[in-house]
Amino acid sequence: GLGDVYKRQAISNEGRSARYKTAARDFLNHPVLGKGLGNFRTEYNLDYRKMSYAHNTILEVASETGLLGLTLFLAILIFAVINLLRSVFFLSPENESRNIILLILLLFTYTLTESMFSGTVFQWAILWFAAGFSLVAGNIVQKEKAAHAQKSLHSYFCPSGD
Repeated sequence: GLGDVYKRQAISNEGRSARYKTAARDFLNHPVLGKGLGNFRTEYNLDYRKMSYAHNTILEVASETGLLGLTLFLAILIFAVINLLRSVFFLSPENESRNIILLILLLFTYTLTESMFSGTVFQWAILWFAAGFSLVAGNIVQKEKAAHAQKSLHSYFCPSGD
């Protein structure tokens, strides 16, 4: 019944809280390099057959890779968001690429938000796809800027439309 739902939710919340604390403790104990990729599971759950993860991507990355890995991870995410946002704001609404880039940005935002509460960084294919696609988006914008500059130069030097 309803009581069972609340009981399961309370157990789930306690489990997440314990995992958050374990990941934070691991990070504080190994702040520079972390415990190593995949080692959160060894600390939290010694049964290697069971999947165990921090349920928070930032905490998991910090726990397993320390400040170095966390800095790199955050830099990738920030670069991706900046590139995607720049692409969305630069391209005109009529540009079909803009709509695809906007969709990728929305999926990226959703996936990143979801990864703060469930899953592990290795399971988020959309997150990594969007980060990679941000490079493509940046390339699209560069081509659009070059085409726009070429049109401007052509209209400056050939005002009659030749």
